[in-house]
Amino acid sequence: MTKILLSATLALFIFSCSSAPKSEPEKPKESKPEAKTDKKDANAVEIKPSGETKAEPEAVKSTKYDALEAAVKAGAEDRIRSASIDILQTNPKDIRALNALAMCQYKKGNYEAAAIILDKVLNIEPKSSAAYSNIGLIHLVRGEKNEAIGFFKKALEYDGSNTIAAENLGSIYVQEKDFAKAIVALDHAVDSGKAEEGSMTNYAIALTATGKAAQAAGIYDKILKKNPSSKSAMLNLAVVDIEKLNKFEEGLDLVNRLKFVGADFESRQVIKDLEIKAKAGIK
Repeated sequence: MTKILLSATLALFIFSCSSAPKSEPEKPKESKPEAKTDKKDANAVEIKPSGETKAEPEAVKSTKYDALEAAVKAGAEDRIRSASIDILQTNPKDIRALNALAMCQYKKGNYEAAAIILDKVLNIEPKSSAAYSNIGLIHLVRGEKNEAIGFFKKALEYDGSNTIAAENLGSIYVQEKDFAKAIVALDHAVDSGKAEEGSMTNYAIALTATGKAAQAAGIYDKILKKNPSSKSAMLNLAVVDIEKLNKFEEGLDLVNRLKFVGADFESRQVIKDLEIKAKAGIK
């Protein structure tokens, strides 16, 4: 049987969180959590406000959040750190800013520092789905899969619509070949329309492995509608069409497309084998 290509493990970090978010997006994206205004506990983060802390007018607070959001969208870590500290000078318990600082530490490979900041978030908001998800990601990049699974499950316990936690959990299950659990984890994320190509591929792989090839083919079709040039989706769909669904003509069309656009060295023999099977099936 021709091997279907697995996607890489996702590494997604949520920088925003709120007490009751409606959903967590695929990429780090800011929601509008309620800002907390505890003025006294400067120990909530490793930053001390200069002078007396005072509640800010909403317009000033909004401007600071806009600066943080713009920095995150630009991926400018220095600006993210500066904007976060600016917010924490007034409110050391601001969850949004704390998560942003944790994200900066994570991207620098300072996982322990990121974990410490996220622990502070959980002390402030013990049911923060985003914080649990982010801690799970830290365990995941360390190779601590069992711990990561526990934190992703906790994130989903507090917010079942946390697609990032679901996608990372599903990615682990696919790697472990626990396809039934992968389907459960990824089902909502894919249905929500927020899953990226890697997670949709993992979902389709799990569906194929559990005898749901037709449904998997539908997922690959969706990927190709969004990204017609996706070589991995073309190849995986060709495998499903030719080897699972006996759709030899459709599969051969995909093989010819792959030959036209060019495939990487590892896929060339797979494509040749699929072409032989498809032509034999058509005859």
